[in-house]
Amino acid sequence: MSGVDELLDGDDAKSVVNLGRTGVYLSAIEGDVRTLMRTFQRQQTFDFATFRDIWKEQNFSLVHFVATEKNSRQNFMRAAYRVVLEHLRGSALLEIRVGVVYALYLLYFTQPVNFPNIGVRVTMDVWAQLTRLHEESRAAELRDVVYVFDRLAREGAFELVAW
Repeated sequence: MSGVDELLDGDDAKSVVNLGRTGVYLSAIEGDVRTLMRTFQRQQTFDFATFRDIWKEQNFSLVHFVATEKNSRQNFMRAAYRVVLEHLRGSALLEIRVGVVYALYLLYFTQPVNFPNIGVRVTMDVWAQLTRLHEESRAAELRDVVYVFDRLAREGAFELVAW
């Protein structure tokens, strides 16, 4: 029995991201992301520099130290991306949806260089939401959002998946 299995059983296991011999509670990732998004939303701005400063103040890049082994990185990064993407829903404030794009960008581009970057898996529905946000940002002349999204797309960060 692994360390995670010993700690959890039944439905509790679904709330843990398996990192091999250890795990991290999904609620911990959700809480950190929620704090990041709410802090950015309260600034009532759309610029990347403000988001980046909040990211740094909250030491969010340390999130990569949760999964330091190659085999556990994929599970962790996919879970982190999913949690971030949950904030994209259509009813979310524009600041939150912009924060999603910025968070994906920083999560993707701050991954440790000793491993290949793990891509952001998106369904067609999520891709449609992202491209709508991109179009909306272009129309509103939110240049930071447009640049960040374009760079993610150009670098192949997005992986379209069926589920």
